[in-house]
Amino acid sequence: MKNSTKLSLQLKFLDSLGWLCVRFPKASLWLSRKLGYLISFLFPRESRIAVAQLALAKRMNPNFLGAPEQIYRRTFQHLGESVCELFLFKYLLRRTDSGFAGVEDASIELHRSIHTLTKSAVAISAHLGNFELLAAFHSTSGIRATVIGREPHSSALSVFIDRLRNGHGAESIWRHGRAAASTILRALKQNRSLAVLLDQDTKLESGFAPFFGIHAASPIAPIQLAVRQQLPLFTSFIVRIGPLRHRVISEWIEYNADSPTVVTDILAEYNRRLERTICQYPEQWLWWHRRWRRRPDIDYTSNPEQLRSTEEYIKWLEIQPSQD
Repeated sequence: MKNSTKLSLQLKFLDSLGWLCVRFPKASLWLSRKLGYLISFLFPRESRIAVAQLALAKRMNPNFLGAPEQIYRRTFQHLGESVCELFLFKYLLRRTDSGFAGVEDASIELHRSIHTLTKSAVAISAHLGNFELLAAFHSTSGIRATVIGREPHSSALSVFIDRLRNGHGAESIWRHGRAAASTILRALKQNRSLAVLLDQDTKLESGFAPFFGIHAASPIAPIQLAVRQQLPLFTSFIVRIGPLRHRVISEWIEYNADSPTVVTDILAEYNRRLERTICQYPEQWLWWHRRWRRRPDIDYTSNPEQLRSTEEYIKWLEIQPSQD
């Protein structure tokens, strides 16, 4: 009963927040950015991780511009703005003569071709831009999306996301749920497009590919599924290009299902595209996740002590040499 009351209050708070954003959009966006900036000072551990990773990215890629500390603060501003935009999807995805009011489709031919497919496609994306808006964009465009991800720790946030996605025609599959596998199979039979974010180091079965010059771990089950079923595969990213203005960029990934390195090749191409986009919009990626924490050829299940602590990880980042 206590948990039910807590959940109800949290959802009412989110509803009230949504009412404010819809009623006063410009003021809410401005306030969200300011609050995001202030909130960035409340997480010293995340700040140290982010700044160390940003410094590494600058050393590894000459196209990466900006001071790490400033980018970190702007990342929280971006996050605050994205939260406010969650309640403005109806405006952002309002149809106009040229498309949508707040989302520019830079890959319209690819997205049109998905409608002609007789089987599911798999979209691999990242925690870049307003990625919830990306799912809404695809669904509103007529691409029935099934989003696979880790369920939030907050029950209220989980309910809110489910409600948000269901509202624009998408559905959620929480990968640790008991019915996850059967739900994925059902989605494939219904020719729904699967969407997943692959830019975090997780405990799931992972593959490694270069990311800013250093191998990074990514879950590979969605790629393996696409290869096994010979499904069309594409990357899809969204970036904010101005206040309430976004651009969606999608590209097919061509692959040889018979190649022994097909999964690694796909992952490497995904990382190249993501890195290229991050260099253009560094403040729109979530830098505080320990992206390079796991290393290849180590069984962390049998040797958990080899998984670096935050302090060890930051020191390791600081001694990585620059690429020539």
